Amino acid sequence: MLSLVDSSAAWVYLNRGAVLPMIAVPSVVGMMLGARIGARLLHVLKGSVIRKMVITLLLFAGIRALLKGLGVWV
Repeated sequence: MLSLVDSSAAWVYLNRGAVLPMIAVPSVVGMMLGARIGARLLHVLKGSVIRKMVITLLLFAGIRALLKGLGVWV
């Protein structure tokens, strides 16, 4: 997994062909956009509201992954 902290170290792996850019780039872009949107939302909403939003999103993603693993979600 790549994170914003590891993005400078990722260049070594990208140059050697160890990481596929088609997988790594969307991941890094998504994290950067999420961090930027989250920082802006913190100015508008209370921390407890954002916490509930994140918990809801993670629960949905977890249930979806579980159902996909069981073959229920197509």
